Amino acid sequence: MLDTALRLFVPEVYRLRVFRKLVESGRVEVGAHTYGTPEVRLFEHDDTRIRIGRY
Repeated sequence: MLDTALRLFVPEVYRLRVFRKLVESGRVEVGAHTYGTPEVRLFEHDDTRIRIGRY
């Protein structure tokens, strides 16, 4: 329920929460000096990994 409320009323916070979960699970790697929170779209049965460079 909290995720639904965040998605509707504070989408930036929701996107950051999802991004942090992806980093913790190892699906996303973030290099040093990277700023901002990218929008990551997830699809069922997709286990690809994303590597964001050091820029």
